[in-house]
Amino acid sequence: EEGLYEDRPELKSLELAVNMYDMKSKIVRADYLPTVALMGNYLVTNPSASNGVKNDFHGIWNVGLVAKIPVFHFGEGLNKYRRAKSDKIITQYQLEDARGKVSLQANQYEKKIAEADSRLEMALKNMENAEENLRIANIGFKEGVVESSLVLAAQTAWLKAHSEEIDARIDRIMATVYLRQVTGQLSVNDKK
Repeated sequence: EEGLYEDRPELKSLELAVNMYDMKSKIVRADYLPTVALMGNYLVTNPSASNGVKNDFHGIWNVGLVAKIPVFHFGEGLNKYRRAKSDKIITQYQLEDARGKVSLQANQYEKKIAEADSRLEMALKNMENAEENLRIANIGFKEGVVESSLVLAAQTAWLKAHSEEIDARIDRIMATVYLRQVTGQLSVNDKK
């Protein structure tokens, strides 16, 4: 069942959208969490001004700690986070809905293939019977024991059976093509 969804581009885009909204909610939440930065540096000067002006190297250490703590933001961060979270949930529902529709379409075309197979099997049996009846009618007509109207009826039955066989084969091919399209194995723009 999972392979059914791998090749559908619209499902891939919805999965990417779910991931994108998930990351967006994490980024929004991160904007309203405390931020801490630690920095340090060492400054070397010559001439040194720390103990009079001497002509030698002297260094100074600087260390700093910066903290940003959002204390009061009128619920803005919470609303942005909830909005991003709800976008993710909505997209997940759209993805589940699309997967359900794809699964339903695939099941429908699998049933159509099974129906076409049974119609084709019946048409082949009818074709076999029609060929045998036509053969017997032709032999009887040549022998003079069968009227021409019975030969025409046998030919008509053979044509009808042949037509039903062709229709069943076409239905089988079309259902298979539609199933391949639904499962993403064949796109509308393919020229195969």
